[in-house]
Amino acid sequence: LTDHHEQGRLPGFFFQPGVPSRQNPLTPPENLELTRALAAFHAEALDEIGQPYFTEEAYDDFYYGKGSSYPDINGSIGILFEQRSIRGQQLDTSNGLETFRMAIANQVTVSLSTLRGAWSLRERLKSYQAGFNATMRRRAERAGFEAWLIADDGDPQRAHALLETFELHGIEVRPLGEVVQAGGQRFEPGHAWVIPAEQDRFGLVQGMLEMRTEFADNTFYDVSAWTLPLAYNLPFTTVSRLPKTTAAPAATHGVAPHGDAVAWAVPWNQLGAAPLLQRLLDAEARVRTAKKPFSAQTASGLVAFDRGTVIVQSAIQDDERLEAIRDILTEAALDGTRIASLASTLTASGPDLGSINFPRVEPIRPLILGGNGVTAYDAGEQWHLLDQRIGIEVPVVEMQRLRRVDLADYTHLLMADGDYDRLSASDEARIARWIRDGGILVAVGGAAEWAEGLCYKPDPKQCAAEKDSDDDEAAPTPRAYADYDDDRAERAIGGAIVAATLDLSHPLAFGYTRSELPLFRRGTVTLKPSLNPYATPVRYTAEPLLAGFIGPERLNAMRSQPAVVADREGDGLIVRFANNPLFRAYWRGTERLFVHALYFGQVIESTKLPKVVPQPRPEEPRD
Repeated sequence: LTDHHEQGRLPGFFFQPGVPSRQNPLTPPENLELTRALAAFHAEALDEIGQPYFTEEAYDDFYYGKGSSYPDINGSIGILFEQRSIRGQQLDTSNGLETFRMAIANQVTVSLSTLRGAWSLRERLKSYQAGFNATMRRRAERAGFEAWLIADDGDPQRAHALLETFELHGIEVRPLGEVVQAGGQRFEPGHAWVIPAEQDRFGLVQGMLEMRTEFADNTFYDVSAWTLPLAYNLPFTTVSRLPKTTAAPAATHGVAPHGDAVAWAVPWNQLGAAPLLQRLLDAEARVRTAKKPFSAQTASGLVAFDRGTVIVQSAIQDDERLEAIRDILTEAALDGTRIASLASTLTASGPDLGSINFPRVEPIRPLILGGNGVTAYDAGEQWHLLDQRIGIEVPVVEMQRLRRVDLADYTHLLMADGDYDRLSASDEARIARWIRDGGILVAVGGAAEWAEGLCYKPDPKQCAAEKDSDDDEAAPTPRAYADYDDDRAERAIGGAIVAATLDLSHPLAFGYTRSELPLFRRGTVTLKPSLNPYATPVRYTAEPLLAGFIGPERLNAMRSQPAVVADREGDGLIVRFANNPLFRAYWRGTERLFVHALYFGQVIESTKLPKVVPQPRPEEPRD
């Protein structure tokens, strides 16, 4: 399988293999041998037309999510081609004048050399493909375990989203048929699944589920870890004995809520809760959320509800909208979202539904900042979440056009990773004033660092006076020039998975049931700790690395530091994310942190304690 690309900086045409030390160790060695054998045909063809080329540099075959490496763990040979991009009819380069026609000719040339190579190597290629599944099964026999177990974490919708991914890749998954205690966790039938090691796709499953932290080469073209259960925040482990399994149950629909209920409760720990909330807000329903846990009588008995539960009270809805609200709830329930029907405003424990602990969730009007300087992938992931998954028609404004936008028309400003030094001083002042007046800024990566410099004082000179001057840096220890690439790799974080702890009482953590949370970590953004002790809902653990590579210096800098900070300023809120919680749209486990900033940022209250002024102690009586 050939994967034809363009790149913008390297002078020669690239074809694989990539850097040999950066081959994924799960890929069979014979794959690299065949890749090298095919490379000889590309070299011969490009030599004939005089096209400079290179191989075994710059690119690698590690991340299985690429078009040129996914085939390598599926019994095929993936080949990446990279042609210098000719943006126009011709380009003056270090190799002389290169034309668009030449770029097309190069791709055609290596396509034909691939066909010649495949025909010449046909017996080796067919033998490799025919024996691949047997090779994977032999590897499974030596794995030291019989299966993986994955639980639904109380959210079947999130678990089924992961199961659909496994199904898409032809991976065998069976429902668990017995209670299993393993890896310090309890896996129960109806809420957990078994992935047998003994299957043709063993290598692919291993690539999806392993938590590797040691590598032959610590430089990566792409991410170094992508453990899918961690991305979905689902409990999983390996077991040495294959548990009992059952046949997959027939598809079932949810239970429709009672139309005459006093109120309907939607537990927030469900993947379908946020889209349902948005549909209700679009229908102009009056919606509340629980700031404290409570228990209430339902048709199925007494049920405990956690923080973040969405409450829709029937009596306070406008009569002309009530029927549409019932229809929305019924449709969501039949699609699998759990909705409880409550018979009374009086609760068995915790606050009653009329309490101040059930604040109203107001409609949101977010605005995404895009354009030059903003990381397009990250901004696109924000748009994808809101438009495709939640159902909000969200506008995107280019950074250089922000001055034309009336921020008062929006409740949230969403800033993905990027370089925001391009914003003018007047734009910064406008954003700070908008936050003081009640706006909510959600900033990720470089935007989070930029937001730390915003001035919320009426007079900017007051902020300048408060900034500490930088200490003089000590002269560095001399290093060899040749060590630069390795040293840079040690300090870069190309993409790893780290452990964090949640403050489950914070509105940004509503719906989470476990305080442990895996995060995707890419880049080197570190957040300034908040001066407010209640404003850090997510913090890295003391030993954060779960999977992938992070150099020791960067790892030490992360230990126990804030990962998400939510600070009140005036009537507004700034939510700073050190990491992108929406990475490539498959990190469903941290996706809800971003969703919470949208819907529950408005219920985060000011938590500044009054200052205690020390009083002088009375003089003690003298003898």
